[in-house]
Amino acid sequence: MSIPKGKRKMATDLSKVQLDNKFSKEEILRAADLRKLSQDQLIRLLRSHDKLALFFQKEGMEAVMIRYELFETLVKAAESMNELLEDIEIAERYKDRFNTSPKEFQQIEESTKNYLQKIAQQSQEDKNGN
Repeated sequence: MSIPKGKRKMATDLSKVQLDNKFSKEEILRAADLRKLSQDQLIRLLRSHDKLALFFQKEGMEAVMIRYELFETLVKAAESMNELLEDIEIAERYKDRFNTSPKEFQQIEESTKNYLQKIAQQSQEDKNGN
Protein backbone atom coordinates (compact mmCIF):
# COMPACT_ATOMS: atom_id res chain seq x y z
CA MET A 1 0.00 0.00 0.00
CA SER A 2 1.39 3.37 -0.97
CA ILE A 3 0.98 6.61 0.90
CA PRO A 4 -0.15 9.55 -1.27
CA LYS A 5 2.67 12.00 -1.98
CA GLY A 6 0.98 14.86 -0.18
CA LYS A 7 0.64 12.85 3.04
CA ARG A 8 4.07 11.22 2.96
CA LYS A 9 6.64 12.81 5.23
CA MET A 10 10.35 12.79 4.55
CA ALA A 11 12.15 9.80 6.00
CA THR A 12 13.85 10.63 9.26
CA ASP A 13 17.60 10.43 9.61
CA LEU A 14 18.56 7.05 11.08
CA SER A 15 20.91 8.65 13.61
CA LYS A 16 17.87 10.39 15.14
CA VAL A 17 15.84 7.17 15.43
CA GLN A 18 15.62 5.96 19.01
CA LEU A 19 13.97 2.54 19.03
CA ASP A 20 14.15 -0.22 21.57
CA ASN A 21 12.20 -3.39 22.24
CA LYS A 22 10.51 -2.13 25.40
CA PHE A 23 6.93 -0.89 25.26
CA SER A 24 5.07 1.39 27.62
CA LYS A 25 1.48 0.56 28.58
CA GLU A 26 0.23 3.18 26.10
CA GLU A 27 2.14 1.47 23.28
CA ILE A 28 0.54 -1.96 23.78
CA LEU A 29 -2.82 -2.63 22.13
CA ARG A 30 -4.83 -5.75 22.69
CA ALA A 31 -5.69 -7.27 19.32
CA ALA A 32 -9.32 -7.62 20.40
CA ASP A 33 -9.45 -3.82 20.96
CA LEU A 34 -8.62 -3.12 17.31
CA ARG A 35 -12.26 -3.71 16.41
CA LYS A 36 -13.28 -0.88 18.72
CA LEU A 37 -10.77 1.64 17.33
CA SER A 38 -11.68 3.88 14.43
CA GLN A 39 -9.10 4.57 11.75
CA ASP A 40 -8.71 8.11 13.08
CA GLN A 41 -8.00 6.85 16.60
CA LEU A 42 -5.45 4.35 15.28
CA ILE A 43 -3.65 6.95 13.17
CA ARG A 44 -3.53 9.32 16.18
CA LEU A 45 -1.99 6.54 18.26
CA LEU A 46 0.62 5.86 15.57
CA ARG A 47 1.45 9.55 15.28
CA SER A 48 1.85 9.94 19.04
CA HIS A 49 4.04 6.84 19.47
CA ASP A 50 6.97 5.61 17.37
CA LYS A 51 5.77 2.05 17.73
CA LEU A 52 2.70 0.09 18.83
CA ALA A 53 2.68 -3.57 19.88
CA LEU A 54 -0.24 -5.89 19.26
CA PHE A 55 -0.91 -8.28 22.11
CA PHE A 56 -2.91 -11.42 21.34
CA GLN A 57 -4.65 -13.26 24.16
CA LYS A 58 -3.19 -16.71 23.41
CA GLU A 59 0.03 -15.91 21.56
CA GLY A 60 1.20 -12.85 23.46
CA MET A 61 2.99 -10.03 21.66
CA GLU A 62 3.06 -11.02 17.99
CA ALA A 63 3.19 -7.83 15.93
CA VAL A 64 4.51 -4.29 15.97
CA MET A 65 3.26 -1.29 13.99
CA ILE A 66 5.51 1.67 13.17
CA ARG A 67 4.98 4.92 11.28
CA TYR A 68 5.64 4.68 7.54
CA GLU A 69 8.47 7.24 7.51
CA LEU A 70 10.26 5.26 10.22
CA PHE A 71 9.75 2.04 8.27
CA GLU A 72 11.12 3.73 5.14
CA THR A 73 14.18 4.92 7.09
CA LEU A 74 14.81 1.44 8.49
CA VAL A 75 14.53 -0.15 5.03
CA LYS A 76 17.00 2.36 3.55
CA ALA A 77 19.40 1.76 6.45
CA ALA A 78 19.16 -2.02 5.99
CA GLU A 79 19.83 -1.66 2.24
CA SER A 80 22.81 0.57 2.97
CA MET A 81 24.20 -1.93 5.49
CA ASN A 82 23.74 -4.80 3.03
CA GLU A 83 25.65 -2.86 0.36
CA LEU A 84 28.40 -2.11 2.86
CA LEU A 85 28.57 -5.78 3.85
CA GLU A 86 28.84 -6.78 0.17
CA ASP A 87 31.67 -4.28 -0.31
CA ILE A 88 33.48 -5.67 2.75
CA GLU A 89 33.04 -9.26 1.51
CA ILE A 90 34.36 -8.34 -1.95
CA ALA A 91 37.32 -6.50 -0.44
CA GLU A 92 38.06 -9.52 1.79
CA ARG A 93 37.75 -12.00 -1.09
CA TYR A 94 40.01 -10.01 -3.40
CA LYS A 95 42.24 -8.30 -0.83
CA ASP A 96 45.42 -9.63 -2.42
CA ARG A 97 44.41 -7.92 -5.67
CA PHE A 98 43.47 -4.68 -3.94
CA ASN A 99 46.73 -4.55 -2.03
CA THR A 100 48.97 -5.18 -5.05
CA SER A 101 51.44 -2.40 -5.59
CA PRO A 102 51.57 -0.90 -9.12
CA LYS A 103 55.26 -1.94 -9.28
CA GLU A 104 54.24 -5.60 -8.99
CA PHE A 105 52.18 -5.63 -12.18
CA GLN A 106 53.82 -7.41 -15.08
CA GLN A 107 54.75 -5.15 -17.94
CA ILE A 108 53.88 -6.40 -21.42
CA GLU A 109 56.15 -5.15 -24.19
CA GLU A 110 53.60 -5.20 -26.97
CA SER A 111 49.99 -4.18 -27.20
CA THR A 112 47.24 -6.76 -26.83
CA LYS A 113 46.23 -6.20 -30.44
CA ASN A 114 49.74 -6.96 -31.71
CA TYR A 115 50.00 -9.98 -29.42
CA LEU A 116 46.69 -11.42 -30.68
CA GLN A 117 47.66 -10.74 -34.31
CA LYS A 118 50.94 -12.59 -33.77
CA ILE A 119 49.12 -15.60 -32.27
CA ALA A 120 46.61 -15.62 -35.14
CA GLN A 121 49.44 -15.45 -37.68
CA GLN A 122 51.28 -18.34 -35.99
CA SER A 123 48.07 -20.36 -35.92
CA GLN A 124 47.51 -19.70 -39.64
CA GLU A 125 51.10 -20.69 -40.45
CA ASP A 126 50.67 -23.92 -38.46
CA LYS A 127 47.54 -24.75 -40.46
CA ASN A 128 49.33 -24.05 -43.74
CA GLY A 129 52.24 -26.29 -42.71
CA ASN A 130 54.96 -23.65 -42.48
